[in-house]
Amino acid sequence: MSKTLSLQLQNDMDSLMRVLSTLRRKKFNISNVNMKKTSDTDSSKLFITIEDHLGLGINQAVKQMKKLVDVTEIKELKEEI
Repeated sequence: MSKTLSLQLQNDMDSLMRVLSTLRRKKFNISNVNMKKTSDTDSSKLFITIEDHLGLGINQAVKQMKKLVDVTEIKELKEEI
């Protein structure tokens, strides 16, 4: 099962790397990453599609992302890919 998450995070490469490395350590497959600047120059919007091939649960990924200081908002998009 694949799900797309929308994250609001600080606008720097370190924030992106923290998100990706956290998901990688937790053994989630990342199938798509798209990062956009927002009208606020201090933040970016990150859309990331993850695959739960091990049955770890998308909710677990959301919990891990909420723990990161750089992430200010996270939403699970409704449509499944």
